[in-house]
Order: sequence, then structure tokens, then C-alpha cells
Amino acid sequence: MSANPRIDVVIMAVAVAVAVAVAVAVGMILASLFFVKRMADLDLANLHIVTNHTPSTPLLPEEATILEQANGKILLIHVDGPMSFESVKNMAHRLVKGYNTFTSVALDLSKIPAIDGTAALAVEDMLNIVQTHHQHLFFVGMQPHVTKALDGLGVPVQIRPGHRFAGRLEALQKASMVDQASSNGPSGASSPNLNLPTTP
Repeated sequence: MSANPRIDVVIMAVAVAVAVAVAVAVGMILASLFFVKRMADLDLANLHIVTNHTPSTPLLPEEATILEQANGKILLIHVDGPMSFESVKNMAHRLVKGYNTFTSVALDLSKIPAIDGTAALAVEDMLNIVQTHHQHLFFVGMQPHVTKALDGLGVPVQIRPGHRFAGRLEALQKASMVDQASSNGPSGASSPNLNLPTTP
């Protein structure tokens, strides 16, 4: 009996196995890409840059008043969910585009359940961007797990004294002081060495 039929069967089996393996691999890649895009969309949906009261980011009356009186000079960034590299880079990009329109940024981290190393690195980039333009970045509600992630990159030691707050209102009040001082200054620029009251 000829061995050719057996060889044909083996070749067909190998071809089917390869086709199945390729299909599974392609499916896994597409699923991974979809998952990454979905997570990025969720990150951006959880990111709110606020200059006035909105339904997505309800404010206390005092907070709303401060932002309204600042007329865009104070930005409140509120992240309501996991913080990833994509979301922080998006924030940094928007800050670079509008760097000459604000004096201070209040970054509310109180509702962040998780932050990875790449996101912590992007936070450091955002801090450097703000400080390079002689502006102020106030950190609000840094939880222990967030502090630990940032501490691995030495970010906390780069934060200026008096720029960390437990509550959002206190951070906005300090930002308002910075805005008023810069408006009354000779050049209108916000000084990184502005003598602000110390925070307990």
C-alpha cells in the first residue's frame, strides 16, 4: 500500500493545526487591542478638567466660587477611577497646549483606586511641565498606595512645600492666593518661590 495518503493526511493535519494556531493568535491580539482601547476610553471618561461646576464633578459652593472668580486661571483635574499612563499623558498634553492660560492646577487623586508605574512616571512629567512654566501643581487626597507608587520615582520630594492637601477646598484656596498674587505682581507671572502660608 502506498504511503502517500498517510503523508497527505499528515500535511493536512499540520496545515489545519497551523491555521487554528494563527487564528487563535490573531484573535488574542485583537482582543488585547480592544481591551487596551476600552481601558483608554474609560480612563479618558474618568478624567475631568474642571473650571466650573459640572454634573460630572459636583463642587462645594466655595469651590465653585473660587473657580468662577479665577476665570480659567485655576484648573481642577479630577480623576474618578484607575489612573493609567494614557490618562496622565492626556492631561500633560492638554496642560502643554494651554500652559499660558492658567496659574495653578489642583490634581484631585482622592478617588483613584490604583496607579501603575508608567502612570506615576507620567505624573512626574506633568509636575515638571507645570514647574518649568513657573506654575503650581497642588496634589489633593494622595492615598498611601498612590504615594507609594510616586515615591518609587522620587516624585513626592519634588513637590513644593505647601502643595499637598487632604481636601480639595484647601488646595483651591491656596491656588486662589497664588492667582491673586500673580495678578498683582509686576510681571503677572506666577513665581515658584511665592511665599505662601505653610500647610499643616
